[in-house]
Amino acid sequence: MHTIHFVHTFSKLSETFIYDYLTSLQGQDVRVGVLTFNHVNKEERPFNPVRELKLPAWNIPRVWNIARDKLMGRKTEVAAWPVYRNRLKQLFRRQSPDVLHAHFGPMGTLLAPVADELNIPLVVTFYGYDISELLEEEYWRQAYRDLAKVAARVTVLSKDMKQRALMIGFSDEQIDVIHLGTKIDEISYREPSHPVRRFLSVGRLAEKKGHLDSLRAFNKVMEISKEPLYFRIIGEGKDRQKIRSFIESEGLSENVTLAGSLPHAQVVEAFYQADAFILHSKTASSGDKEGTPTVLAEAQAAGLPCLTTFHSGIPEMIPDKNHKLLAEEGNLSQMASNMQSLIAASEEEIHSISSAGRQHVEDAFDIRREAAKFGEIYKKLIK
Repeated sequence: MHTIHFVHTFSKLSETFIYDYLTSLQGQDVRVGVLTFNHVNKEERPFNPVRELKLPAWNIPRVWNIARDKLMGRKTEVAAWPVYRNRLKQLFRRQSPDVLHAHFGPMGTLLAPVADELNIPLVVTFYGYDISELLEEEYWRQAYRDLAKVAARVTVLSKDMKQRALMIGFSDEQIDVIHLGTKIDEISYREPSHPVRRFLSVGRLAEKKGHLDSLRAFNKVMEISKEPLYFRIIGEGKDRQKIRSFIESEGLSENVTLAGSLPHAQVVEAFYQADAFILHSKTASSGDKEGTPTVLAEAQAAGLPCLTTFHSGIPEMIPDKNHKLLAEEGNLSQMASNMQSLIAASEEEIHSISSAGRQHVEDAFDIRREAAKFGEIYKKLIK
């Protein structure tokens, strides 16, 4: 079967999951093509075929669309969409794909009229901000209501996200929960180290990742700890200066390291150098929420106990027996208490937490199994 996947930028280093999905599908005898506005990281992530859609040249229709959208208070970033849709129609008529798959809600809304006119089944996958932050705007709420009339299937990452999709107007029959999988075979399980002294966090330095909350909780524990503790944060982002200022103001420079952005192989190596993983995810002031952070699956696969929050789909990523390590988002005292519990835990307790996490990832977040679910959806739509 021939599938064409549409993603705004392919392939961002922060969107490993899309690249992994598509390469897994190729390995399952699905013909995969990619359409994108921006093709990046070509050497790090070789993939073929990828076609870039360039911004249309200035012309009368485009100028008219921009002027109309400004007058009517519409989104100016979608002004070129009518021109893109005409190009896409021509392309799809030539290539005759069996299924179109849009990654992120806005790309689904762009493709929907084209898929409808050409009678090509459309699958749309939501990942996080597109079904949280964007829902704060009536423009996107209406766009998604229109999308619900066209999309053959919609996939989300968790039961929590499914509830949001139902509230928008998608039907239960349209929605499938497909987890963000990880390459289990490429991450070896390491027996957990004991005692817990070295904490690790990985993620963009952005509000919803909660790095400042993690550091504030860590600082609480540092104030009463009799043992030296260490915290390493891997990632880059606009909150770097805020985080750096907090570290310096609290005198944590010898205990906390900001490592910046690192290649994935070095991130995996960092798992084996740590004793526990922290991700204090929370809803950003803009309304942006996590989906299901892949790094939590990877950390558990490597054998790290994970301290995280009851946020979005995260509880589904952690085995029930380990929910004692989850805090309410923004609850620093609870997170600090959970850190202390890990620090004081016996070797047997740490091993039990670690092995349960690895097993849960093997059962529910294996990229091959999750990608195969897409293949089954495609087959049903073609039939």
